[in-house]
Amino acid sequence: MKKGIMRVIKGIGIAVVGIPLLLIALFIVCEVFGAVVNHAATGKQTKEIRNMISEEIDDAQIIDVQSETGNSSGTGNHVDCLTRISFTSGKDEETIAGILDKGYEFFDLRSENDIYTVTIITGAPFRDNIEGH
Repeated sequence: MKKGIMRVIKGIGIAVVGIPLLLIALFIVCEVFGAVVNHAATGKQTKEIRNMISEEIDDAQIIDVQSETGNSSGTGNHVDCLTRISFTSGKDEETIAGILDKGYEFFDLRSENDIYTVTIITGAPFRDNIEGH
């Protein structure tokens, strides 16, 4: 009888300690999975934009490619996928803006000394990931 009560108490003790540890481990795995998916989404976005610039703007020469996953605004708790590509082209800014507008809704296009810099920021698939805090 005493052994049976001790088994029950031992089982309850293991459950009291084990369930929170299991939930914490599950939370960590979800956050790591979300971070991996967010970084993959940023890489995919950067590759697509780079290909679009190379294919749609026939005289484009890509100078620099940057990508970043995280909170780009500094406020709020969210994750963004940021891509910034600098390139040269003989086309005017309106033509380039028209080409880029076909592919992405939100972008910023700047021109300085015949070098165009396009910045695109989109929401990450897991916007509430730990990277955004």
